[in-house]
Amino acid sequence: MEINYKVIGERIKNSREKGNMTQSELAKKINEKVSYIKKIEEGSEELSLKNVYKISEALNESVSYILEGTSPENVNKDLYELLQKCSPEKQQLIYGIAKIISHVDFV
Repeated sequence: MEINYKVIGERIKNSREKGNMTQSELAKKINEKVSYIKKIEEGSEELSLKNVYKISEALNESVSYILEGTSPENVNKDLYELLQKCSPEKQQLIYGIAKIISHVDFV
């Protein structure tokens, strides 16, 4: 599975803006330079796990939202727990099936 830093950067930017936080404020909260935040949001900078965690805390977002766009609060709890037990390959397969089903009218 390839990591799409551009998408991660967009999530960080959206969360930051949703919280009315400037790049400078986020940089200060995680003890980094504003130029680093700009590069992250552009998707031109790779993030360490340590910084993903620091950013998620500063933005009050889950790590899973930052990395995957999902959040336990937005997903059925039982489904979320089941997915956590699956390998990344199985998660992708389940996602593919759910995507197909979401486009079909059964009722």
